[in-house]
Parts: sequence; structure tokens; C-alpha cells
Amino acid sequence: MEYIEIEETEEKDEINFHGVLCAMRQFHNITLTDLAEGLCSESEMKRIESGERYPEKLMRDRLMERMGVSGESYEDYLQPDEQEKWQLRQNILNSIIAKEYENVERYLLEYEAMEKQSKIEHQFILAMWLWLYKQTQKPKELCFEIAKKAVSLTMPKIITGDVKEPLLSAQELNLLLEYIALKTYDGLSEHEIQWHIQQYEYILTCIEKPHIDPLAKAKIFPKVAYYICNFILENDKSYKNIQKAIRICNQAIELLRDTKKGYYFIELLEQKYQLLQELILYFQSKKEQDKIEKLQIIQQEAKEWADVLKQLYEENGVYPYMENDCHLYWERNSIAIGDAIKARREMLGMSRKELAEGICSERTLMRMELKQKKSQLPIVRELFEKMGLCAEYTRARVITTDFETLQLSEKLTTSMNNYEAEKSKQLADELERRLCMTLPYNKQVLMRVRASLEWDDGKLSEEAFICKVKKALGYTISLDQIWNAENRYLTDEEIVCIFNLASSVSDKTEKKRYIELLLEICNGYIEKYGFSAHISILAFTLTGVASWLGNIGEFDDSDALSNIVFKECLMHNRLFDIQDSLYNNLWNYKQRLLHNLPIHTTYNEQQELKKCILLAKITKRTTLVRFFEKKLDESSQD
Repeated sequence: MEYIEIEETEEKDEINFHGVLCAMRQFHNITLTDLAEGLCSESEMKRIESGERYPEKLMRDRLMERMGVSGESYEDYLQPDEQEKWQLRQNILNSIIAKEYENVERYLLEYEAMEKQSKIEHQFILAMWLWLYKQTQKPKELCFEIAKKAVSLTMPKIITGDVKEPLLSAQELNLLLEYIALKTYDGLSEHEIQWHIQQYEYILTCIEKPHIDPLAKAKIFPKVAYYICNFILENDKSYKNIQKAIRICNQAIELLRDTKKGYYFIELLEQKYQLLQELILYFQSKKEQDKIEKLQIIQQEAKEWADVLKQLYEENGVYPYMENDCHLYWERNSIAIGDAIKARREMLGMSRKELAEGICSERTLMRMELKQKKSQLPIVRELFEKMGLCAEYTRARVITTDFETLQLSEKLTTSMNNYEAEKSKQLADELERRLCMTLPYNKQVLMRVRASLEWDDGKLSEEAFICKVKKALGYTISLDQIWNAENRYLTDEEIVCIFNLASSVSDKTEKKRYIELLLEICNGYIEKYGFSAHISILAFTLTGVASWLGNIGEFDDSDALSNIVFKECLMHNRLFDIQDSLYNNLWNYKQRLLHNLPIHTTYNEQQELKKCILLAKITKRTTLVRFFEKKLDESSQD
């Protein structure tokens, strides 16, 4: 039987949630009092930071969100009771997206009937009731009372006006936004109009704190901007306020472009068009034609972007406008502890007796795998370490308590996605200097990154690249153990290693084998947890698989997969992957024409390439813009 070899060093994997939380708080000079406000006592917060008490899932998420960290960058392991509630919350969100109002109500009542609801759970329930009541046209007064009650649960001092700039999560800020918006009514006085504008700007002040990362900011800033712009357009179109609204609208649009998210993107583009029209009318009265012409050019671009995005949404049967706040509540990358242990143990070919030896009883392990028993953290740590897994419930892809290093890792990922080779190499060098390189997870990431950069630079042969990536993967699990497993659990980084192997092999048979493996892994996640729960790694992986299927001539399967990813990305406001899927279908269409194969959908090549160029511009993917422009030039010459 093959075991994972973990190097024996004095520095074990002692990175943990409370260590990361404490490091982040101290880095940003945030007090325990501010972090704990409305959630728990300061003494309880001290116990969490010291590691004496491990908080439940929603509390972990809320603390990280208050620290300005988006949960999308983290993988999370769930206890049995946490998974049961997690699944119920996902059921509620999925029912909201499907507009199944009766199911939303049924699941909410089921959640309310559960014992030991935390303050945050109660707030979640109220937020969902608020959405349901707004959708079903319940009285505004009732909606206001629900919003007020939800705000008062974790933000009581805001209701009484005792706090000026609180530390709040995107979910809390959203409830505060709804609370303020529900105070509006027809016939507001000038004083009341200014009060509302000031309240919206107050929320922006809370969002624009320097410690909040762009992904976390992108979840709420665009909605606040949309509410402010809408309020100004409806109540006070003075020159000063229109200028203010345009500035805020532009900030929100640029944030969405930087993060490749689509939250309120179309709404903001349309508002930008309206706001610019108000400025045009103003300058027409001043007879300033030069300014009018410049504004009209900007106005036309906003219209063009909005029209293309709306067309794509509508063609794929997805409503183009934001109808809910589910994006604030999705709990991504969550895995049941029992599922992870069972799958990993079976992948390694270990019996329960072999895994449990020296750690816990075989019966305890069996109950953990069957999700009948809440796991003790020290036992989970030892079991995970024995199986080559990170011994922490909440983890980023690299293991560190240094917040600047975590940010550096995110910058490296972004730089590589943008094909910025030199910048990526510099970031990788700096990351290696900062990380503890005795930990296998960190060695895995850096070796895979460096191999990818050398491969892209033409410095590695196919054989050498595959050898390096297999070695990187082997720090936590061998490729053979993955091939031979029926039940699998892999970390996101391990999946990326397999993806890199699949992308590099030139042999068609071997390529097909990797494709089938990745499809098995992805389908396993989808069947067990749904697409939305792991959308980042699924969209990334399946976009590549769809492209490779086209390369080996399996055009129907390639199109079908591209369409699935395309629709899921639109439904979940991900703009990053959609131009790739769009171009993949166009490429498959051209190959069908070339080989006289049946055509299912006809495309206008130049129109589709123009869409791809526009989407790449919107998401600031300059390398892709150049690629698509080159393809457009070639098409024009044919």
C-alpha cells in the first residue's frame, strides 16, 4: 500500500483559522471590540482568536467577511450538523433562483424549526423572508419591519445611531441598504432626499475601507451604487448630484470589470447611459458642443456593452437583471468532513483500521465517515495529515498566517490568468521567500506555478513539464491513486495539477484519458453538491475540457459542455469564462464546416468575434483582446 510521504520537520502544519484571523486583524489594526460588535462578547472573541473555541461555519464566514475577505478564495470543511444546515441554506438559495416561492417558504419554515439557531442564522432567515415578501408584493411596512429586525440582530447600535463607521460584512451592509431603501416614500421633501443620499453614502464609506478586498467589495458596492443612482434619477437630477452619481456608477463598473463579476452590471451600464443623457441636456443648455460629443461617445459604449450582455443572457434563457441577493449568501467550496475522509482514505487504499491507528478508534472513524458524529478538531487534524490533506477546516490555497502573503498569492493567480509572464515570475519568487516551504501544500503550489511559467515560456519539453507537475501533485497524492479511485476527494490545487497535465499531453489517447478523469471528478462534485457550490474550479476545469474535446474532434460534446458552463456563469454573474465558451463554440462550428460535418447552429464568424473582443475588453483581458482581433483580421481577409 502506498502512503503519502510528509517530510519530518520541526515546523508542522500548524496554520489554523484562529491564527489567520488574528494575523489579519492585527495587520489591519482592527480591535477585538470592533470585530466582535453585535456578534459576540469581546471575551468570546478572545477565546476564538486564542484557539480555545472553534466557531461554527456561519460565524467563521462572518468574521472573515468583516475582515474584508471574500470566501471564494477558501475551501471549508463542514461538521455533520453544519452540513445539514449548509444544505438547507443552499436549497433555499436554489429555490429563490428558480423562483419556486412555495419551496422557499417550506425550506425557511424547516430552518426555523431547527434547534439552536445562532444570531447569524436568524439574520439569514429574515433576509430570505424579506426577499420572499418583496417578490410577493407584501406591504412595504411589513418588509421594513423585517429589515429593521434583521439589522438589529448584529448591528443594534446602527438602529440607535450609537456607532459611526462599523465593521460590517457584505450581508450586513445589504440589509442596512434595504432598511434605508424601505424608508423611502412618494413626495419626499428636499431635506429627506438629502438624508437618504447621505445614508447611501454612509454605506459606501463602510465599504470603501482599505482592508476590504476587491472580490468582497464587488459583492455589495455595485448594488449600493445602483440604489444611489436610481434614487438620484428619481428624486433629484441636479447637476451636482448627477455628477456624483456618474462618479459612483463608474467606480462600480470598474470594480466589476477588475473582478470579472456581473452583479448589477447591466443595470449600471443603463443607468450610466441615463445619467450621461442628463449631463448632455445640461450642456445643451450651455451650448457646449465639444463636451456633448465626448459624452455621446462614452454613452454609446455603455449602450453597446449593455446590449451585448443582454443578448447573451437572453439567448441562454437567463434573465439579464439582478433579481435576488443570492450571490451574497452562496457558501462556496464547502465539503463535509466525513465525505473528504472517506473518499481520501479509499483513494489511498487504506482501511479504516489503518487510518485510525494511533489516532482514534475504528468505530469513531466509521461514525465520522457516516456523518453520525461531530468530529473533534485534533482528531481531524491528525487524520487529514496522515492522508496528505491540510489539517485545517478553513484554508486558502497556500498555507500561511501572513495576510500580505495571502494577498500576494491572489495577485499571482490574477497575473497568471492575465498571461503576465514576467510579473508572475516576480510574484512567484516573492511568494516563495515568504512561505514556509517545508509544508507540502506550499511546495505543491510553487512547483506547479513555476513549471507552468517555464512551459509557457518554452523552456520545458512536454516530458519535463509533465514530470514536474506529477512531482508537485505527489506532495499530497500520487496520480496513480487518483486514476484508480472510484470515490474521489481532491483539493482545488490538486485538480489544477491534473488540469495542467491534461493541457500539456499531445497524445490523443492520453488526452482523452485525462479528459475522462476530469469529467468524472467534476461530475462527482456536481452530483453531490451542485454546480454553484464549486463554480470557480468547475467553470475553470470544464472550460478547458470543452476546448480539448473540440481539439480531438468531439464537437457535439464540446458544444454541450461549453453551453452548460456558459449558462452557469451567466446565472452566477461570472464574466471571466464566457468569452472562452463563446469562442469555443465558434471554433467548433468552423471545424464542422471544414470537415463537412452536420451543422446544428449557424454562426456569423465576424459578429461572434466582435462579441468576444467586447467581452474581453469588458473584463480587461488584453491578451485575449489581441488574440480575437487577430482572428477578426484573418476572417476579414478570407
